[in-house]
Amino acid sequence: QTKIERSTWLNTGGQLIPEEEVEKLKKDIKSKKINTWQQVHEFYKKEGENFDANKLIHAYTSLLEIENITSRQFSSEVFKALLERSIVTRKWMSDGIYESRAKDYKNPFRKMVYENKKEMDVVMGRLEDNQFIQDKLKELDEYQKEVKGLIKKMKL
Repeated sequence: QTKIERSTWLNTGGQLIPEEEVEKLKKDIKSKKINTWQQVHEFYKKEGENFDANKLIHAYTSLLEIENITSRQFSSEVFKALLERSIVTRKWMSDGIYESRAKDYKNPFRKMVYENKKEMDVVMGRLEDNQFIQDKLKELDEYQKEVKGLIKKMKL
């Protein structure tokens, strides 16, 4: 069983690149394999094109590390369990958003500047109508449907 480790990334002027690629660039510059600015720019362009693939590999290796499993142990059953956990996590996040916004409506110091709840609702809007909360609930619903659909396609 091969131990998979996440790579280290460097911020190279706003562009995130795996450290091993930056070290290779520096080695190539020192050895004169790269000796023009055009070649350096081509390196950055190529790394920009590779970003999504590198990010996916990094996410996958991070997941294996967090779960303390190898790629051989990453089965469809494990993937299904992770997908189901992701729904729980997404719901927890949505609940946290609601609770955070609800604090504004329950805070006695905020409430004291209003004559009554009706005035507070007119100024702040009703908690139940908060567009940000509504958007997050809609996103949660769409995410749950998408994940459940994916699990169904896996035929487990």
